[in-house]
Amino acid sequence: VRKLLSGPQYYEAHAGVYVGLNQVYYVRIMGKTPDGRLVITNPPEPGQKKSVKQVEAVVEPDLVYPLVRGRDVKKWYTDFRNRFIIIPHHTNGQPIEHMELKIKYPGVYNYLLEFSGELKRRSIKPFISLRKMIEGGNEDAQNKAIELLSDRFYIVDNIGSYTFAPYKVVWKRIAGAITGKAVSFACAVITPINGQPVIVDDSTILVNTDDVNEAYYIAGFLNSLLCRTIIAAYSYELRQETHVVDFIKIPKFDSLNKTHIKIVELSKRAHELSNLKHSGPSVTERYNVDKELERVEREINLVVAELFGLSEEDLREFEKLMAILSGEEPQEESEEVEPVGEPIITVSNTLLQPNTPAQIE
Repeated sequence: VRKLLSGPQYYEAHAGVYVGLNQVYYVRIMGKTPDGRLVITNPPEPGQKKSVKQVEAVVEPDLVYPLVRGRDVKKWYTDFRNRFIIIPHHTNGQPIEHMELKIKYPGVYNYLLEFSGELKRRSIKPFISLRKMIEGGNEDAQNKAIELLSDRFYIVDNIGSYTFAPYKVVWKRIAGAITGKAVSFACAVITPINGQPVIVDDSTILVNTDDVNEAYYIAGFLNSLLCRTIIAAYSYELRQETHVVDFIKIPKFDSLNKTHIKIVELSKRAHELSNLKHSGPSVTERYNVDKELERVEREINLVVAELFGLSEEDLREFEKLMAILSGEEPQEESEEVEPVGEPIITVSNTLLQPNTPAQIE
């Protein structure tokens, strides 16, 4: 375990965007206008605590991005549905200035203006500090805070250039309910959809990169049995936050390292198989996909173990530990019996006549 926890830290994780009022920023695309603008609506969000009016609006497409939430993330797979998010910020994370938004993106501005009262009351960090200035500052500070709150009523939180990275490795921030057993960590790679970066919300943790192979390498590494066992062993059951990459030291990706490239190839294959698995195949196909995915995951475990100079015996110890953490009985090792002599194989009745009933055993 120490081998995976020592060494320099090359990767940083971030929480996804926090908007403070999902029902305004999370939208569905209903269609397009002849000039390329989007017709959107803001449907009610499941489990919403506040309600806002549902409207239809025509907005510029530049600030509307595909959205993935924590509940959409599974091992090797993200379930993207027709859900998008409005982000009124530049791709460096800075808010678009009030007048620029109003002039350049009037559709987006007017849509957000419909909810300006609710948006100003959001509990996002920038607004909390402005409200403190309004309540306790001198007159000049109060006036400045009121002006900023009024001008920037539309901004969002937890945002930076990493938000707009083309490739992200993502996992759920909250793994599940308290059960007293380990909740298995699971991550997946997100790639652009229709040329746009996918935005993840604050129920999701991300590691960003500009290299697609690096993304698959990180996901393959973190989804290995070794990493998932360590995460299950130390983390509070509910939370799988940004600390995952603070503790587990992922070696820096090297495109010339054959072992790293092997992890990339296997990770891509695991993503392909998981996509097939979730595409609704027949029972037989699903069985074959599951078996193949199991084989690929086993190979990933072996390659990651090899990266740290660990043996198959070490890997079996990780399997035992994961079983214990999950509340299962670790498998007893059975003694292998050497076969005596050559196996005897008998095949009978191999000739089947057309249109003649026959019994095959």
